[in-house]
Amino acid sequence: MKKNYSAFKSISFVWFVGISLFIATACENDITDGLDSRITKSNDPPLIESVSPEGKALSGVSEITIVGSNFSSVIEENLVTFGNGNVAKILEASPTRLLIKAPLVSIPADSDGIRVDIRVAVVGSELPSTMFKYELLETLKELYVDQLAPNQYYGLCVDKNKNIYSSAYSLKPRVYKGEYLLPFKGEPVLYNKKDFTHFSSLKFGPDGIILGARADKVQALFQIVPNAKPEVYVILPNNTQVIDFDVDDQKNIWVGGVGGKIFSISYPSKQIKEFVFTGSVNAVRVYKDGSQTYLFTSVVRSGVEKIYRSAINVDGSLGTEEVYFDLSTIYNSGVATRAITFSEDGVLFVGNNGIIPVITIDKNKSVKNLYPELLKADLFNSQKLDELISFSWGPDDDLYIVRKREQEFKQSQESFQNIVRVLTQRRGAPYYGRDL
Repeated sequence: MKKNYSAFKSISFVWFVGISLFIATACENDITDGLDSRITKSNDPPLIESVSPEGKALSGVSEITIVGSNFSSVIEENLVTFGNGNVAKILEASPTRLLIKAPLVSIPADSDGIRVDIRVAVVGSELPSTMFKYELLETLKELYVDQLAPNQYYGLCVDKNKNIYSSAYSLKPRVYKGEYLLPFKGEPVLYNKKDFTHFSSLKFGPDGIILGARADKVQALFQIVPNAKPEVYVILPNNTQVIDFDVDDQKNIWVGGVGGKIFSISYPSKQIKEFVFTGSVNAVRVYKDGSQTYLFTSVVRSGVEKIYRSAINVDGSLGTEEVYFDLSTIYNSGVATRAITFSEDGVLFVGNNGIIPVITIDKNKSVKNLYPELLKADLFNSQKLDELISFSWGPDDDLYIVRKREQEFKQSQESFQNIVRVLTQRRGAPYYGRDL
C-alpha cells in the first residue's frame, strides 16, 4: 500500500512523529484500507470548539469532553495529544464530540500544573486541528522531599493556610526529631521539642490548639506546644489506649482506642464523659449530616472491622450505634483502617494499609478506589505496594496523605514515609477544631 505523507510536511516534527505512529497503529488494526483516498485535501480538518471541564483538569485522572466538528465516530481514527507526545485515551467518539481521559504528563517540580496545547488529528484529514490552550494539574504531588536527609512523617494536620504539622523521624540514623511545621511555601522547620515518641494522630482541637495521640498508645491526649515539649492535655481513666480522636461542633473532643470505652472531653473545662463501647477503635471522625452531628468510628470486633455511627445528642450523650458500612466485604486479610474522613458532600474516605490505600464510600454505599492507577507506591519507583500512614484534608479540595514506600537510599533499601498532596475535586468536611 502506498503511504502518502506529503500532506504533513507543514506540521512540526513532533506532531509528524505522532501522526506516523498513529497511522502505523491504524495499519496494525486493519483500519487503513483506502487510507490514501481519505487523506485528501477534500476532507476538512477537525475543529475544537470547546473543552470541558473549562480551563483545567487533573493529569491522569479527569475525563475531558472535546466538542467540535469533523471528528470520526470510529475511536481508532482519532488522535488527541496534549503538548509534545502526550496521547490521551479516547473513551467515546462521534463526529462532534470526543470523550477522553487526560494523559499523565510530566509537570515541573516547582509548579502545580502545566499549560499544554490540545490537538486532534483524524484519519482522512491532511491537517490536525488548531491548538487549544489548556492546563493539566498535578493530581499527586510529593512534598518536602530531601534526598540527602529525608524525614519519615507520621500523623499530620493542616491549617487554614495550608501549613502542615507532622511528626517526623530522621531516616539514618532513625531518631525521633519532633513535630515539624511544613509551611505552604518555604522549608520545613522544627515546631516543638521532641519528647518520648511520635504522634500517630494529630488534629486541631478547639480554638486551634494542636492535639495528638501518641504512637505508643498511652492513656492520654497531648497538646503540641511551640518551642516546647508536648504537654499532657488530659489523662483518661480505665487504662484506655488512645488511638484517635476528633472534635464536634460544640467543641467536645471525642476519643477512641482500646479499653472498652468512648470518651468525650468538654472544652475548656476538660470534663470527661464515658460511654461503654465494645471493640478496638482504629479511627474516629465527626461529621454533620444536615442538622444531625454523628460520631463515626472504625471498629474491630471479633476480628471483623466495620464503620459505625452514633448520633451526638444535644445534651452531649451518644445515640444508639448503627453499622454504617461493613469493611470486611472489601478488605482482604490483614488490611486495617488507619484513618477516616469525609468530604463536604458526605463521601467517606477510608485510608488503610492495603494495596488500595484510599477507598471512598458515598451515601448510597457505592465503593470506589481513589485513583487506583496513580495512588500507589509504584508511581514513586517503589519495589512494592505499601501502606497509608495517615491523612488530613487541607482547606480546599486537597487531601494530604503520609504514604510509606520503599526506595534505595545510601546503597540499601529503606522505607520512606513522605507527604503527598492529592487533588480530589471535592472539598473536605469541616474539622471543627480548625474550621469553627
